[in-house]
Amino acid sequence: MASYKHIFITGNVNSEKFKTPQRGRGESNIPARNRVAHSQKLLNQFDAIWQAKAQLQQQRGAEQIATREGTYISFTSAADHDLITKSLEDLRKGIRLLNIKEIPVGENQTQVRATVYVPNGKEGHFISKIQKYQQEETAKGEPKNAPLVNSIEDVSIALLEGLWTDNPQLIPEENTKWCEAWLNVNTKENQEQEQIAQFLTTLENIGIAYKHNSIIFPERAVLLVNANRTQLIELMLQSDLLAEFRAGQEPAGFWVNESNVEQQNWVNDLLGRIELVDSNVKVCLLDSGVNNGHQLLQPLIDDANTLTVDNVWGTDDHESGAGHGTLMAGVAAYGKMEKAFVSQNQVPLTHRLCSV
Repeated sequence: MASYKHIFITGNVNSEKFKTPQRGRGESNIPARNRVAHSQKLLNQFDAIWQAKAQLQQQRGAEQIATREGTYISFTSAADHDLITKSLEDLRKGIRLLNIKEIPVGENQTQVRATVYVPNGKEGHFISKIQKYQQEETAKGEPKNAPLVNSIEDVSIALLEGLWTDNPQLIPEENTKWCEAWLNVNTKENQEQEQIAQFLTTLENIGIAYKHNSIIFPERAVLLVNANRTQLIELMLQSDLLAEFRAGQEPAGFWVNESNVEQQNWVNDLLGRIELVDSNVKVCLLDSGVNNGHQLLQPLIDDANTLTVDNVWGTDDHESGAGHGTLMAGVAAYGKMEKAFVSQNQVPLTHRLCSV
């Protein structure tokens, strides 16, 4: 086998000393407000929220449609100002801060938006804070709760966009797409499985397809649901467990835990969407060999392109377990497999593979 010199790329590196990131210590950027006008504006907005909630529950109750008990509320800051989000949560009362997002407004400005869940019976929590701001002073003569209330520009019932923390352009419209549903669950008291089961019942009642597997984090559970905009909105109207939605990014654990039949169904679906682009480009894998009999690799690497330095080794993947070269071949061929599986589009393959 011919021997060649190694290729070294030089002159493209800059060396810099490590600098510890500095934490900002400045005061929050909160706008000045007209105390009377601002408090009345927010009280009016909350009044509209609770009236809308009552009307919704009455209407859906008359039609015997399941309805959540609490309310998802969206708080927004003034443009290019802060929102005192830490004061929006009160876990003792079950008031949960679900997500915080910075959103663009205009060409060069941003706005902070926080989504908060307020349980049934706690509707007066924020009204009380605003009324104290309106009528009472601190020992320093400032309106009570001024940092929080002054930081709030508007408050409204959260729309789907309020729970969608991914790129808004990825929100499904008429066609269903796989989405991540992030649930607020009580992992401290080991109630997450009961809450997940409750959520799955809601999905089935609405007719939303879902993956049975879930991933559990402290205070969060993540499931994949296949829904369109209308179904996600209905899910918001029925479930009290939601924290946020994101575009579906299937973690590997979901696929590994699938049954053989379900795995084969996903493979068949992907094979039906593969588009082999005519190309003379090959990616060579210097690894433990490749099992090119795998259905997703067969179109990309034939026997003539599975080579070995020592014939005694063979060309198949001799790494123990699931192999290593075969897994790397999958990465080289498809990139992020999760994206290829959940997509409904054609998957162009622009190169072939070679294994040594």
